[in-house]
Amino acid sequence: MSVRIGVSYVRDDDSGRAYLEAVRAAGAEPIVLATPDNCRRWPDHTLAKRFFDDDFAPIQLVHDVDGLLFTGGADVSPMLYHEPMAGSEATDWSRDYVETAQFWLARHRQIPILGICRGLQFLNVVAGGSLVQHLPAADFHRDPAGHHLPRSHPVRINTDSRLGAILTGAADFDSAGTMSIGVNSYHHQGATADRLAPLLSATAVALSPETGSGDSVIEAVESADTTAGREFLLAVQWHPERLQHPVSPALGQRLSFREISERIFAAFVREART
Repeated sequence: MSVRIGVSYVRDDDSGRAYLEAVRAAGAEPIVLATPDNCRRWPDHTLAKRFFDDDFAPIQLVHDVDGLLFTGGADVSPMLYHEPMAGSEATDWSRDYVETAQFWLARHRQIPILGICRGLQFLNVVAGGSLVQHLPAADFHRDPAGHHLPRSHPVRINTDSRLGAILTGAADFDSAGTMSIGVNSYHHQGATADRLAPLLSATAVALSPETGSGDSVIEAVESADTTAGREFLLAVQWHPERLQHPVSPALGQRLSFREISERIFAAFVREART
C-alpha cells in the first residue's frame, strides 16, 4: 500500500504542481486537500458554512493520509497572533482556518508534518508564535523586482538537529560544528528568535552572502521531540520542491541543492511510511 501525503493547499500551476512532483519522486502519493476552488479567499455564505461540516474534504481527508505537507503561499493573517496589519500583504483567512484545522487533526493523529516557506511561518503561528510582517532585508529573501523568483543565499544549519542528521555529509562543518548550504527563498515575512513558538526550536538561520554572518531570520524549525526522534514536525523556509532555478552552493558544500532537497522529502516520506 502506497504512502499517502496530504498536501494542505495547492494551486493548479507550475509552483503548485512542483509540490506534488516532489512527493511522487520521494515514493509517495500526494493527496490534494484544499485548492482555490474549495477554499476560496473570499467564500460566499454557503462555502463558509461548509468549512464547519463534518464531511468537508479539505479537513476530513487528513484522517486518510500518512503525513501532511504545508505549502507556500499568501501571508498568514496577523490576527492569528493578535497583531494589526503592519507590513503583511495579501492574506487568506479561509486558508488560515482550514489549515489550522488540518494541523490540529494531524497532531491528534500523530502523523508526520513538513512545512515549506509559508508552511514554516504558519506552523510557527499556529503553535503560538508570531512573525515579522515585513523583513527589513526582504530583498535578500526574494526577488526585489517582483517577478516571483527565488533568491539564492546560504543558510547555517545546526548539525545536532534532525535536519542536520538528514543532511549529514552535505557540507563541511565549520569551527562551531555547524554547516552551511545554499538555498532558494521567496518570502518577505519571517520568524525570529523572539517570535518563535514554544513548541519549536530554530535549526537554521539565514547567512549574508556578503559577510557570511548570520542574520535574525530563522530558516528551519523542528520540535524537541523531532530532534529526539520521537516525531516528525519539521519546516524549512526555502523551497526544496523548486529545482528549476539555479542555487549557488555555500563554501564547503558537497551535495547539490537537488540532492539536499531529495533527502528532505525522502526523510518525510520514510517517516510517514512507518
